[in-house]
Amino acid sequence: MACKDTLAQQYLLDCVVQVFSDECHLQTLDLLLSQTANVQRGVALKPVLVNLLNRITSFLQGDPEALPKDISVFDIFRNFLESQVDAAILAYSGGSSGTPAEPPSGGCMDLSSLLAMQVAFLNFCLALFPSRVDYVAQILDSAHRLLSMTCQRASAAVTAASVAAGGSGGRSPPSLAKLRGSGIAELSASTVEGSYTASAAAVTDPSAVHLKPLPEAGMDALMDLLAAPLRVLSLQVLSIESYSPLMDFLDVSTRHQVASTMVSAVVTAGMPLSSAESLGRFLTLVSPLLRDEVLNGKRLEEETGEPEETEAAKRQLQQMAMLVHLARAPDTDDYFNLLLVAKSKFSEGGPSKLRVLLPPLVVSACRLLPSVLERQQQAEQRIEDVTMPAHGGKKICQFLHATCLELVQISAEMAFRMWLMAAMAADNACEMVGGYEAICHEFLSQALVCFEEEITESKRQFAALTEMVGCLSGFVRRLDRENYDSIASKLTQHGAKLLKKPDQCRAVLSCSHLYWNAPEYRDSRRVLECLQKCLKIADICVQASTSHVSLFIEILDKYVYYFDQNNPEVTVEFIQNLVALCAEHCRFAELVGRESASPVCVMGVVLCLDKEDDVMKNFRNTLQHLKRKKQAEGGSKYRGLDLSIDI
Repeated sequence: MACKDTLAQQYLLDCVVQVFSDECHLQTLDLLLSQTANVQRGVALKPVLVNLLNRITSFLQGDPEALPKDISVFDIFRNFLESQVDAAILAYSGGSSGTPAEPPSGGCMDLSSLLAMQVAFLNFCLALFPSRVDYVAQILDSAHRLLSMTCQRASAAVTAASVAAGGSGGRSPPSLAKLRGSGIAELSASTVEGSYTASAAAVTDPSAVHLKPLPEAGMDALMDLLAAPLRVLSLQVLSIESYSPLMDFLDVSTRHQVASTMVSAVVTAGMPLSSAESLGRFLTLVSPLLRDEVLNGKRLEEETGEPEETEAAKRQLQQMAMLVHLARAPDTDDYFNLLLVAKSKFSEGGPSKLRVLLPPLVVSACRLLPSVLERQQQAEQRIEDVTMPAHGGKKICQFLHATCLELVQISAEMAFRMWLMAAMAADNACEMVGGYEAICHEFLSQALVCFEEEITESKRQFAALTEMVGCLSGFVRRLDRENYDSIASKLTQHGAKLLKKPDQCRAVLSCSHLYWNAPEYRDSRRVLECLQKCLKIADICVQASTSHVSLFIEILDKYVYYFDQNNPEVTVEFIQNLVALCAEHCRFAELVGRESASPVCVMGVVLCLDKEDDVMKNFRNTLQHLKRKKQAEGGSKYRGLDLSIDI
């Protein structure tokens, strides 16, 4: 250090770090760091020391036994960084208008470089001492102390700008009028005015005005400082008191980025979130992803020019939804409390957020319900160490009901699917312990109301009706017969009232399964009524256009299915007549298609397209299936079929 040339000292420090071995650096670390106090102003210590830390980290990860027993690398670096923090605070306290005074020597790093050093030191500790939460706490405490004494909090900076723009002290904050008329019950005008006045008073403090916001390079380092512990410690990091306050030094847009990084880190780590208190603190910390943040009087999306529904925004919401699936606990009461906390925090978001965040809560509650019921059974049987849950099965169903109702006004189609999922969970509960038949019927009734009142587009109605038929015919087995028949009849009626005739035909055809799939609710006569109704609709469709001949083939396939299933109302005569009808319609459609086919010119040669369409192929496949059935052993029921059809 006798050389007083800045470039020479920079070069020599780089050489020392690069040339000497890692073992040598571990033995001389204290000496090297102490000598950095003697370098000239202008020597960049950050890249040299960050490189040194990274080298030591990689070396000790590869050979943990190489760490000297008599040397505390953590204490050496911690003491060095603390001295740097003290020097930085001293320099800022001696300056004016938020500008640091000239340091007494060149060994003092600037704020951004010092934060970058703390990031490197934090990564060192997380890599080599992942279980030492106290090490992480000391680094974050040091960073918070540094920023508290040298930087202005972002909230104070925003309030100061608002006060300056507001002019006279009698004016309300710009957004107050909107809040008064917004209908948000949680906020009162007096609360907003009080918090606004308090914030304005805070920034009039000379010590607050003296400081400036964190520079951009410092923001990047602080983002890394907040994200790194989450990848290793998950929500355990929230037990560190100084962790959350560090967010105060980030501006609105950066806080949004940090929140996204935090959620991504937790999801990538895949660690279960088992504490309701920690989950609540974490969701509060990442609340910028839920709320519509305001920057310069505008929503963040307006200020940045980025639409709310970007791919990045969708990905962030999807990762927030994944947090629900990570929230799980062995105890059912703890598990349910996690869902309650998540729902409470998610309610801060707008409709676009809730559309994505509420469905995972329904899925998790449906998954929890069997465990709660099993615990109730074990407690009633007085099995050792099993207590009655504080939140029973009926409480879970109330949660499902409230969540689905909230979702109806946001996304009717998603709410419809969640009602069906809740109904299947309630039906399963009825099978396990009984007493949930009325709840299952309520969920199905709500799904039907949602279908009737909220889903209006014909294409979506057809899809929703098909989903409900699948749910009711495939998974619901414990409904009272009268309630089941009532819902099945309504679905069939809705199917016959769809806007497009082909959709009507296919919907009623699908509804025929409601009266057959479940042995408990079989009604062969109603099945035949559905099939005959479909034939009438298909005939109307074919009169309008021969392109709808495929409907007859689909109906024939369904007749064959029920004949195979031994439905007494579906006889071989029905199938014989329908085969002849399909053959007649297919011939006519093929003839019309040939006459209306347009010639096509390919490489100077005029061709007339005469290809078999899918309808003919499907019909031939059905005939082949019937022939195999007729020829197979035990195919006596098919012997009366005449399949010698030229088609």
